[in-house]
Amino acid sequence: MFEVSKILRDAQPTAYEPKIVSLGPYHYHKPHLRAMNQQHKWSLLSKLLEQDRSKDLKYYLKVIKDNETRARNAYPTQSMIGMCENQFVTMMLLDCVFVIEMLWLWKKSPEGIKNLAFMSDQRSQIIVARDMLLLENQLPFFLIETLFDCAFTGHPGVRGKLKSWLGEFFSGFLDIDYEAGMDSECDSTGGDKNQIQEE
Repeated sequence: MFEVSKILRDAQPTAYEPKIVSLGPYHYHKPHLRAMNQQHKWSLLSKLLEQDRSKDLKYYLKVIKDNETRARNAYPTQSMIGMCENQFVTMMLLDCVFVIEMLWLWKKSPEGIKNLAFMSDQRSQIIVARDMLLLENQLPFFLIETLFDCAFTGHPGVRGKLKSWLGEFFSGFLDIDYEAGMDSECDSTGGDKNQIQEE
């Protein structure tokens, strides 16, 4: 996962920091993001577990653990200093589930997503969508996709839809022409056209 260069960060330090939600290890310990990490993400995990009671917390933790080495290798070592195995696995699970549940709730009802405390108004929704696109606020795409397909084994029409759902989600909140964006090699952030990064 890419890091912001020192030159860019020094020029505008706050431009590269999430305001509401952290994804991955770079901003995990930021105090202003603690409420999201400790409360809202766990609430979304509970929603996921309620959707299919045949899969419990241990099931999803095992999915992450089975892919831990590959996921760790996606980040610079220094970004995970002081983070033990259990902490990393839990963080990855909560963050991937955050993305998955946001997409699922939005897909069921774009208006229904406003029931989430941190998405109650348009401004908050735009900020969260912007946070999810930040360069240092990314997750390994393969891990989200693996968890996504595991979560929706009982929904044949849903599995394999992650990429298209992500495109539609960001198009809706950021007024992006999704079809045009998919035809472009790069987007305005200067990154790959799959913002939640794919390996």
